[in-house]
Amino acid sequence: MKISFLLFFISLSIFSFSGETVQIKDKVQMVFTEWPPFEFSNGTNVTGCNVAVIQAVFRDLGIPVDIRSYPWKRCQELAKQGAVDCIFSFGKNKDREAFVIFPEEPINLSRNVFFFRGNEHFRFNNLTNLAGKKIALTAGYYYGKEFMESTEFVKDIGPDDIINFRKLKERRVDLFICDEMVGTYLIRQLGLEKEFSYDKNALSEIRMYVGFSRKVPGNGELSIRFSDQLKKLKSSGGYYKILNRYLPK
Repeated sequence: MKISFLLFFISLSIFSFSGETVQIKDKVQMVFTEWPPFEFSNGTNVTGCNVAVIQAVFRDLGIPVDIRSYPWKRCQELAKQGAVDCIFSFGKNKDREAFVIFPEEPINLSRNVFFFRGNEHFRFNNLTNLAGKKIALTAGYYYGKEFMESTEFVKDIGPDDIINFRKLKERRVDLFICDEMVGTYLIRQLGLEKEFSYDKNALSEIRMYVGFSRKVPGNGELSIRFSDQLKKLKSSGGYYKILNRYLPK
């Protein structure tokens, strides 16, 4: 009788109330692409404000995480195949919703702003301010339909943010659009604070998420638990303490 009850209890524990099978995970496998200060490699370790937030959330859930860095294309393929549990930081769109589950709560807000040479000035109000200019973009990033489809300015796509800052410094482009935190972090790391400035008016503000692969059983339930715990971390103030460790001084 006791054995039958135990087996019944165990069988219940692998199902959520929604009927989704929930696998008890020994470890959550996660992938990202270098995007300091949000997520980046530091020797053999991974770090960054989003990494620290994710580690805090899963620690509170009692689930270990294994976080690894790969090129962006490979990260997406691994998530599509279900070879990993999660991918971050991920902006939501219909194409991506086909292969990952987006939790309700975002992990951060990405503000895309325009950087320019420090001895010049630029003010962004709308796309008409970009007419006739050559603007550096980073491959693999999406800046919104209206911006991407506009023919009023030239788009110069570079492989990474550091190369785009180099092009801006060498006057090969007029502006470089980049996440505000990423851009200011890189400028500080490169010791080029006097070389560049940026306009605080953002082209776009994009909520970024941890994406949970639809191919992994139990990820629907796990995404809900993650979102709920992330909300608690924000409401307690712990989230903002983590962010402040990485914000530009």
